Amino acid sequence: MNTTADAGKVEIKDNRATITFTRFLKHSPMTVWEAITTPEDFSAWYSGKVAIDPRVGGMFEVWTSGDFHWTGRILVWEEPKVLEYEHNHVPCKMLPSGANTIVRWELTPVKEGTSLTFTQSRLKSNFGFAPAMHVFLERLEAHLCKQKLPDFMERFRAVMPLYPVWRADDFEREEV
Repeated sequence: MNTTADAGKVEIKDNRATITFTRFLKHSPMTVWEAITTPEDFSAWYSGKVAIDPRVGGMFEVWTSGDFHWTGRILVWEEPKVLEYEHNHVPCKMLPSGANTIVRWELTPVKEGTSLTFTQSRLKSNFGFAPAMHVFLERLEAHLCKQKLPDFMERFRAVMPLYPVWRADDFEREEV
């Protein structure tokens, strides 16, 4: 896997970060859409349990190992083009001030597949978000190709040096 070519972009503006990844997938937009919107498929590559109420205003929830339980409302549901939802977490040991982010998946048909653009905005720290998403996208591609999924922690450690370490000035303070 060519990690440098697949590296995402981290932009920091107004004390918040946005991560963006663009990937070409050799699958139709509908196949990719199903992999990111069907709870069973999403759970298979993401390494967590997922619940999705597939409509604008519906809930998107992810439970992963440890203390992580991400929740949020679906803001955009345009099958098979755009999925956008809140990705929120209450304060916990790993996220002392919690997280209130927005996740957006955009699927564009291109010759022989789909151009996928993943964006997560309003991040207060890197907390490994960029390297984690890098690995999740590798796992999504492997899932779509019916290949063995890359080991999450092994790949996370390998791609971590590609991304900046950053924390917002107000990370430790409560949001007002």
